[in-house]
Amino acid sequence: MPHREKCVLVATDFSSRSFEVITKAHAFATASKMPLHVVHAIEESFFTRIPDLEQAKENALKELQSHFPFITKEVFHCDKGKVEEVIGACTNALNTSVVFLGSGGEKGGLKDLFMGSSTKAIVRALSAPVLVVKTHKEVQSNKILIPTDFSESSRWHIHAVRTLFPDASLLLLHVYTVPFGNRLSMYGVKKGEINVLAENLKINAQNEGMVFFESLGESKENAELLVREGGLDTSLFTSIATMHGIGLIALHTTGNISFFAFDLLQETDKDVLITTI
Repeated sequence: MPHREKCVLVATDFSSRSFEVITKAHAFATASKMPLHVVHAIEESFFTRIPDLEQAKENALKELQSHFPFITKEVFHCDKGKVEEVIGACTNALNTSVVFLGSGGEKGGLKDLFMGSSTKAIVRALSAPVLVVKTHKEVQSNKILIPTDFSESSRWHIHAVRTLFPDASLLLLHVYTVPFGNRLSMYGVKKGEINVLAENLKINAQNEGMVFFESLGESKENAELLVREGGLDTSLFTSIATMHGIGLIALHTTGNISFFAFDLLQETDKDVLITTI
């Protein structure tokens, strides 16, 4: 596949759920003025059952066009192989801005997606941000919640989100913890000392946050920082997003995919954008 302008890529397994994701990706691509490409992988387990691979690809395109007439041969990519490898190769070849994936089966134990490949394996293979669709609504990108740990990776992630959603209002959330906070009194630490420790940790987190926020440059425009005590809890992120009228949560992961990102996918009712660093 030749190099192309930046585009939106959506993966389909021809399920009704994935067709809903295509509809959502198409609306986003149209609003972003980027072309939409669709990728489908014919998994290895089907190879021996397919007498004519090219005919299978042609049939797949016809089926897709019966639901989405705007999808042409030029923007449909179908190949055989592991799903994560096919989507990953397509993502790189197309200079993809964002990849849309469905989230069917996330409830109840991270069930496999796209005919046997897990979300985790797919996201690991992708170089572009991945938007995992959790709702039927159009992407609500006017307000985005971004958890941050004030790291360089987090700074890169915020810039990437700002590039993808230049007009969005960003709520940067930093959560700090009071070590052994629920046990200190049991250990004999006086209440006053615990309060002083908690206040010092709060001040340190706020000061660190101010320095980090200023370092964001243009990305801090139309953004605010919320610092609060707590833990990395998916229900906390979801509740804060709901409280602020936010429909999209953006997470960054470093190295191998973090389990926390997928815990959030399993529990939240918000769309989730994941960037890997």
